[in-house]
Amino acid sequence: MTRLYRPGLVTRIGLVLLPALIFGSIANVVTPSRIPWVRNWGSYVSGQAQEHGIRLVTLRETRAIVSAGRHIIFDARAFTDYGLGHIPSALSLPEAEMETAFEDYRMVLTPEQPILVYCSGKECDESLRLGKMLMVEGFTNIVLFPGGFTEWQTSTQP
Repeated sequence: MTRLYRPGLVTRIGLVLLPALIFGSIANVVTPSRIPWVRNWGSYVSGQAQEHGIRLVTLRETRAIVSAGRHIIFDARAFTDYGLGHIPSALSLPEAEMETAFEDYRMVLTPEQPILVYCSGKECDESLRLGKMLMVEGFTNIVLFPGGFTEWQTSTQP
């Protein structure tokens, strides 16, 4: 007969989980940008974008933007994700690499240039962070597509 409860195993698991919980909580308290225990990331990204003056666009508006060809479209996902697929005419500008990758684009952009940013989807905040960084760089006409590549891709599949 196999015992389901093994006191030694429970103790070892507790010895791992308790310090992890303690150190994780301490790190969360002392870190300038705290990581919330629970958050609805979809509404967080939308709310933060609006709070920072970044207009949100729908899938329909994004399609019109792509068709018109007047916006520079930046994909904020990692280079590898961009390589696997992206919105047509989008340029890769991973938020994590902006400081180095942006130099390639800076010379051809004006502060008033219409820019659309997107990332994976509603729960991804890379496009929000990229949009905020572009604002710091002096760009004033930024829109964010919160549905991201996931919504774009699912809407174009049969």
